[in-house]
Amino acid sequence: MRYEIRLAGRLPKDWADWFDGFACAVSGAATGRTSETASGETVLTGSVPDQSALVGLLNTVCRLNLTLLSVRRVDE
Repeated sequence: MRYEIRLAGRLPKDWADWFDGFACAVSGAATGRTSETASGETVLTGSVPDQSALVGLLNTVCRLNLTLLSVRRVDE
């Protein structure tokens, strides 16, 4: 199953290591384009084998004290 996880703020791209190989991209708050502004969102995209792995990723978000904006299943 492939998911898109949106987080508030800009995370460094090397933080993707915390999220089991999910791709880490930064987008502007209003435009959705890659942006170097202080505001915006971080979008993590990747696949998990099952619901348990997804819960593990969301627990990592919580442990890192990140603000979760949305979780969306993306069709493959």
